[in-house]
Amino acid sequence: MVCTVQNVSIQEVSAKTKTATVSFSKRLSIYTGADKSCLNNTSCKYKKVGTLKNKTKVTVYKENVNGWAQIKYKDKKRYINNSSLRY
Repeated sequence: MVCTVQNVSIQEVSAKTKTATVSFSKRLSIYTGADKSCLNNTSCKYKKVGTLKNKTKVTVYKENVNGWAQIKYKDKKRYINNSSLRY
């Protein structure tokens, strides 16, 4: 059986959020953008704006954006390593 959904915009799909918990032994860095160089701890072109402790709950807007998750942090959209989230 195939179901077709029509008239669904990308904004409506990406507007759904999830709650996840940070699972990381140290503090997890939060950045203003998503770049693979930040994941590898090389020259990251985005600003580090904070850290999250282990077991912190976060609101996730988007998942797996080049290895990153877009989250809500201080009422702004920020990025953290996607592999450190547990749903």
